[in-house]
Amino acid sequence: MEAPQAFTLPNELWIRVLQDLENEEDIAVLWTTCRHVCTAFKDATESIFRERHLPKTRINFDLGKKAYLLQRSMLTSWVRRAH
Repeated sequence: MEAPQAFTLPNELWIRVLQDLENEEDIAVLWTTCRHVCTAFKDATESIFRERHLPKTRINFDLGKKAYLLQRSMLTSWVRRAH
């Protein structure tokens, strides 16, 4: 008895499937798993992130009270020089 043949899709079709992933869990799997499959998947994943995810990404740094005080003193000195 012969073993069943494995059916595989060409990378072009897989890439189209990857491009249709949109919810947060799918995006996380795309970045953490699919990106490591092959260079074609890596390129597709990074392209998807560049086009869809990164424009919506914001980074907020909480630099604490010292940074606020430094920023405030810099602003105060700038205002004094402007007048």
